[in-house]
Amino acid sequence: MKKISCLIASFCLAFNIFNYYIAICQNEVKSKLESVTIYPAKALVEKSAVVNLVRGENNFIITNNATPLSAENIHFSAGEGFFITNINTKTINQSFLQAAKSTLQPSVYTQVSDLYSQIEKTKSQIKDNNVLINTYKQQMTALQNMKTIKNTQIVDSVSVMRQQFDFQRKESLTISNLIDNKTKENAELNIKVQKLENNLETLIKKNNYGCNISTKSNNILITIFSNKNATTELNYNYLVSNVQSIYSYDIMLNEEKGNAIFNLKNTICQNSGENWANCKIIFSTNDADFAGSEGNLPIWYLDLNQYQPRVYKEARRNNTVMFAKSLQTDMLAEEESSEEDMSIIGSVASAESLSLSKEFTLNTSQSITSGGEWHNIPLVSDTTKAIFRHFSTPKNVEKVFYAAMLPDWEDLSLLDVKSNIFLNNKYLSKTYLQTSEAKDTLHFAAGEDKDVKITRKVSRISPDKGFLSSSVTETVTVNLNITNTKNKKITLNLKDQVPISQNADIKVLDISAPNGEINSSTGIINWNLDLEAKQTKQISFSYTVKYPKDSQLYLN
Repeated sequence: MKKISCLIASFCLAFNIFNYYIAICQNEVKSKLESVTIYPAKALVEKSAVVNLVRGENNFIITNNATPLSAENIHFSAGEGFFITNINTKTINQSFLQAAKSTLQPSVYTQVSDLYSQIEKTKSQIKDNNVLINTYKQQMTALQNMKTIKNTQIVDSVSVMRQQFDFQRKESLTISNLIDNKTKENAELNIKVQKLENNLETLIKKNNYGCNISTKSNNILITIFSNKNATTELNYNYLVSNVQSIYSYDIMLNEEKGNAIFNLKNTICQNSGENWANCKIIFSTNDADFAGSEGNLPIWYLDLNQYQPRVYKEARRNNTVMFAKSLQTDMLAEEESSEEDMSIIGSVASAESLSLSKEFTLNTSQSITSGGEWHNIPLVSDTTKAIFRHFSTPKNVEKVFYAAMLPDWEDLSLLDVKSNIFLNNKYLSKTYLQTSEAKDTLHFAAGEDKDVKITRKVSRISPDKGFLSSSVTETVTVNLNITNTKNKKITLNLKDQVPISQNADIKVLDISAPNGEINSSTGIINWNLDLEAKQTKQISFSYTVKYPKDSQLYLN
């Protein structure tokens, strides 16, 4: 009796569970993708679903979500007049045609179904041909293993052997031709399958916002208790991983227009298990898991001759944005600067500056497929003034280089990211933009200007000295010849040097550098020259060195 009672109880439980899932399936709801906010390593997916509630308990299954997905990761917004009592998830695998039917318009689905049927039919023919080919190969093997004769008289054996050989030859030839025919047929069928599959993929992408059909779906099982009958929209979101988001700049330096254009773009790859099709896309430089902090202020001490920090309109903290520091505007006039120092380094989105990040919202709906494909998406384009300056240190190398100076760069709120630099629409170099190391003027080396030529020639004169003289006196003259072959005026910062003595027996005398600024502590000579179009200038300087005659000095 107890066994019968247990069986009845088990049957009732199974029947109730069956009815529960039948009820859920009858309330299947397709979700609608609203927006995706993309962080450096994650993405927040926001969706909605319209449900018809009856008073009391309601069970729904919401389809078309990312895989994998956990119930703890899903967040629903609260509604009026109802509350959610249970959330669970279940991953299902649909057939291709089921997924296509739920995704595409009926007229497109009909075309997709027809192509899919042709592909399956052709693949079935290939499979049947392969079975025949294997059968023919087995027959060939059996023919080769046939025993010709076992006994009897020699004359009879020779006659029988000849007949068997003829039979084997004819059958082998027939079977070989059959194998060749089926192999050729399969080759043609494989080409046909490839063409059909290409047509199918093109048709799907054309009608599914550039995305393929995904046969995996993570369904959300949700129970809602409602106080009344109503139709309402459920809004929910979940965070997904397997996202790579990389920012970079294309920096376009234009000498003719005197400007620099910073084109910010994002290269993204996602493997969330769902295609983000035709939805609002937002790119955020913030960390998805960073909730913000109150921040601490250190004690502010004042002292004389203290470094004055700069105050910025925007404070930024995350993986790609760093604080900018200040730097002096007259970089080219600094004596320690050199060409090595100089080498430090249309809009489709609207930008919103945040206290802890920057966000870029694409102005048009976009589609980003899942599956490892990289997408390059332009974000914003900012333009700022660029002043081009020429500089040369011919003692090191007889070349003239130039740089783009960006005095107003702080107005752009730049990110610290990898950058490609272009000069007059030609690729120049790759660098990493570091605003934290920039000063008041951001600058980019623009390479050698071959339209400006420079030569440096050194002459040395040693006057006759008496036999009893213990010292040698040499006069060194350096001649610099600069030619501007351009059709416009340029400004050139020119550097050279005279030696500094560190020995009482060596004296540097009679230094002459017309129109040059000499730093007595370093010996560096600076000229700031204006060269008109097609103009040539000669610059010279000289110095005299007196030193013991038994010494050797390198003077150039």
